[in-house]
Formats: sequence, C-alpha cells, structure tokens
Amino acid sequence: MSFTVFSARSIAHDLESAVGEEAFYFYMREIIERKLFEKYVDDVNGEVKQFAGLVDFMTNKDGLGVRDLHLFEKCLDVVARSSHSMSNNALWFKTQIDKARQSIPQEKEKDTWRFLPRPAHDNVMDGQGNSRAYLLRRLARDRPDLFSEIGPGKRFKSARAAAIEAGIITPFPSLQLKEPVPTAQKLLAKKGKGWCLQLLEALSELVLADEAL
Repeated sequence: MSFTVFSARSIAHDLESAVGEEAFYFYMREIIERKLFEKYVDDVNGEVKQFAGLVDFMTNKDGLGVRDLHLFEKCLDVVARSSHSMSNNALWFKTQIDKARQSIPQEKEKDTWRFLPRPAHDNVMDGQGNSRAYLLRRLARDRPDLFSEIGPGKRFKSARAAAIEAGIITPFPSLQLKEPVPTAQKLLAKKGKGWCLQLLEALSELVLADEAL
C-alpha cells in the first residue's frame, strides 16, 4: 500500500481524532494533489488500486475505509465552524468532499450510499434501530435539510429531536398510569383525538375478547 494512503487511513480510523490532527490534513493534501484518490500502486504487491473518485476512495476499504462518511463530514463541519487550530484545514477538506460529491450523478451517489459498510447493529435499510449513528445516517440520507440543523445553537440539539421532526421516530408519551381520567386527559393532549379514538377501539376489542374467554 502507498505509505501516504496507509498513514492517512491509520489516522482516519478514529474519525473524531482525525479531524483535529494536522498530520491527517497533510496526507490528504498529498493524496489529492497527487490524485491518489483516483489510483495508486500498492507498494507491497504492486497491485493498482483504482477508485471512482474522492467519495469512493474515502469509503473504500482500500482507501481511507471510513465507515460512516456522513458522520465524518459532521465532525469536519464542527471543527470547521469552531476556533480549533485545524478549522481552516477542516473547511478545506469539507470543500473538497463537497466538490467531489457534486461531480457524482445523483443515481450513482445513491448506489454508493447503499453499499457503504455499516456496523452490524445499524440496520438503516431495514428501518430499524434508534442509536445516534443510525439516526444521523437516516437523516443524512432522507432529510439532509434537518441533518444540517443539528448541533449547538441550531434548530435541533440532538439527532433524536431531528428524527422526531422527520417522522423517523414516533415519540410515545411517558405517563404515570394512576387514575383513568387524568391519564386519559394527558393522552388526549399529547396524542390528539384520532390516536385516542384508535386506542379506545383497540382497548374495547381487547376487553371484549378477554370477557369472551
């Protein structure tokens, strides 16, 4: 493997540290200037490694091997907007990724997203899971407008809040089930008439079925 690519990958393995490491940006500038993100020769076996572009290089196991590119970009964005000493470097690299993505046809980018490696527990395509990583991936894919509004001083303080707005998560009211009347009033206030009527119908069916046994 190219020493430059190997060095960049070693740092990028911990994405939160990578975006604050000067060495990471040093190697990425060399990779971009020498266009190693398009093709490089493995120093060990002489094999030629080729990629469709910077985005493919970053997610490919023979490139940087970034497991979650959107989360990586989110970290870049945080550093770029901060007073961190690497803010200018982070902004530069984020710009490079944006330019690379703009050159990818929309359908091809969807295919690239579909085959991104994912943790075993992160069932994004199966519509399951509620971890922060899962929610960030879903929002980045389905609601990038809300994804960009997550963070300090922005519209959403958490990925969960944005996911609720996007309809990815359906919040359930937390109630102390004591007296029926106040409990019903809280449900009505939180869920609305339509939901409560459905609940009433479901409860009636369950009670009648239990009495018939």
